[in-house]
Amino acid sequence: MVNFQSKRDIVPLNGSPRRYMSLQAGRGLAALLIVICHVGFTVGRDHRLWKNAAAFRWTLGPSLGVAFFFVLSGMVILTAHWSDIDCPSSIRLYLWKRFRRIYPIYWLVLAFVICEQYISANPQSLPLRNPFVIVSGILLVHIRAWETNNLSVAWTLFHEVMFYAVFAVVILNKRLGSVLLVLWLTATLLNFRWATLPEELFSPVHLLFGMGMATAWFFRQRKVPRPHIFCALGGLIFAGSVIYTGWKLEVHLPALLAAGAGTSLALLGAVAMEESQRLNIPRWCVFLGEASYSIYLIHFPIMLIFGHLCFRLDAHLHWPLLFWMFLLLCIGTGAGCLLHIFIERPLLNWLAVPRQRTAPLSNRSASGADVIC
Repeated sequence: MVNFQSKRDIVPLNGSPRRYMSLQAGRGLAALLIVICHVGFTVGRDHRLWKNAAAFRWTLGPSLGVAFFFVLSGMVILTAHWSDIDCPSSIRLYLWKRFRRIYPIYWLVLAFVICEQYISANPQSLPLRNPFVIVSGILLVHIRAWETNNLSVAWTLFHEVMFYAVFAVVILNKRLGSVLLVLWLTATLLNFRWATLPEELFSPVHLLFGMGMATAWFFRQRKVPRPHIFCALGGLIFAGSVIYTGWKLEVHLPALLAAGAGTSLALLGAVAMEESQRLNIPRWCVFLGEASYSIYLIHFPIMLIFGHLCFRLDAHLHWPLLFWMFLLLCIGTGAGCLLHIFIERPLLNWLAVPRQRTAPLSNRSASGADVIC
């Protein structure tokens, strides 16, 4: 049974969760890692472009940014909704915040991608026109065990939605939800060893949510000694996992879980340092965190489009490949920042609950309650 009683009260009297800018900066870092990975995929694996194997090898490791996202999600959700646990009256607001943060901007990007796939003459887009694939992508719920999605990066969101659903039970009933959460993670751990259950429901990546929740619980229950050591050790473990993945040229699950453990330690140290006012986060890092979801959603489709343009230009200019990779990195990240500023941020303000509409999102730091990882 999970005990949600806290010895450390870090929730202000007005009920708002403590805002940690280090978590926001972490989201921005994770988003940049994913963009770097997809830059390498664009120039290293697409047979219509450069197909530079070395570029793909050395940018595969940053794909472990997904481990960062999952751990961060578990940590943020428990921290932001700690006071909602065993409080059924909070469930409507919880579900609305999760829906508001995930679906509206995702649906806009998904519509853009689907339209591009229907217009495209690429035969690889034909399986993506299957109605079950489209409906499953819209709902972010597996209707069938499809391995493909219209928006490739959306595979993580299927797992996010499942985690949010399990945590909703914890909000409705702490005892029942705790049992369900423990059983879900235990079955996931057993499935990691024997692989007898459907991976859509019991994927090993779900263990990363558990790591994030354990990190949040430990932070509230215990004082973190020498947090800078936690932060440095976690960073080294994560970096080692990234290097190992690039060396093996494959994302092994042990490396993914090791990256999750490193992320947990690094975030635990960073949050403890921030609370003791020994860590100041630059504003641009916080902004990248705020824009990370938009960056995550839009960067890959945009880079695929501009990748072909850059390849045709390179046929005449013959500039170094690193230049084109850096340009694609800037294009993918910049597109996500623009999407956040001009569409996602106004959309979130428009869909905000009434008490939040008086404070525009651009004028306040994003709290854990408004975060999706």
